[in-house]
Amino acid sequence: MEYPSRDNPARQVAEAHKKVFRKRLRELGAAMGARHPAMLGDALLLLIEGIYITGQQSEEGPAQSAFTVAKLLIDVSVAKA
Repeated sequence: MEYPSRDNPARQVAEAHKKVFRKRLRELGAAMGARHPAMLGDALLLLIEGIYITGQQSEEGPAQSAFTVAKLLIDVSVAKA
């Protein structure tokens, strides 16, 4: 984490944002009819966090596959059993 001290106001804002964002992704998973909406939301959050990091590497880095990976995660999660 960019702000290692738990008392750092910037870290507190970042943590609060991530909690709200995680909750929203889980809600979207439920709205899509995912069998495990919390797991889908968390998987998408992990993907997004990875995009933040690898997107800085280069245009040819793994972040270029993000849309396809997100679609695969969603498709598998909402597929009929």
